[in-house]
Amino acid sequence: MKRILTALVLLAVFVPILIFSHTAAYPVFLALAGTMCVWETSRCKGLNKKYYLWVPSALYVSFSAFAARLDPKLFLAATLVFLVYIWFSGVFYYGKTNINELAFIGFIGFYIAFGVYSVVSVRDAWQKLYLLVFVAPWVSDAMAMYTGKLFGKRKLCPNISPKKTVAGAVGSMVGTVLVTMVYLFIVNTWFDGSYSYLWFGLAAIPAGIIIQLGDLSASVVKRNCGVKDYGNLLPGHGGVMDRCDSILPTAIFAFLLSFLLV
Repeated sequence: MKRILTALVLLAVFVPILIFSHTAAYPVFLALAGTMCVWETSRCKGLNKKYYLWVPSALYVSFSAFAARLDPKLFLAATLVFLVYIWFSGVFYYGKTNINELAFIGFIGFYIAFGVYSVVSVRDAWQKLYLLVFVAPWVSDAMAMYTGKLFGKRKLCPNISPKKTVAGAVGSMVGTVLVTMVYLFIVNTWFDGSYSYLWFGLAAIPAGIIIQLGDLSASVVKRNCGVKDYGNLLPGHGGVMDRCDSILPTAIFAFLLSFLLV
């Protein structure tokens, strides 16, 4: 019940953001969500008190949300500045940090920033399809959970995520392909779309794999940090990063497709 109530509250917040996704409200929302992801991930690693690492990362992620609508060169420039700063931090804060922490915050910052940048870019490149970046991971997650509960016997990777099953993984893949086909049917039928069912059906297969790998990769970080969830901001769901772990890689994949095709 707690999980359902939280989901309803999130929808109440998220739907207006989507309606006004053409305005500044969209990048502002994503900047805040990205900042929370950085904070939660940093805290898992015990870097929450090292403001000189997580604050620049959060600023970089926030800027990335707006750079997508300004100029791609700005995102590239911000990325270079951020990575050089993290590299030089080994000198600036010698004795206060170590190479493992620098590598961790550097990668996490870039990964989240690229994901946030991709979400905004895909929305502007594919205005009729960008919702799949959110819908596909959510449906995939739901299908994995229910098929796993009904048919799951063989564990998929118990050392990383004990509850995930092979049946759940298959259900997740099927759910990703089905929701893509249904979404395309709605867009093509009622919103004057002309998208290929075959092409996007094939693209949904690697997308389904990426969605699950995004979830599992986030779980690897949690296991290595010894935490169950990234946070407790969203009752029944964990933290913001727990909700974005599959959306970020899906957005990056969609961005690469839009970059190649649009």
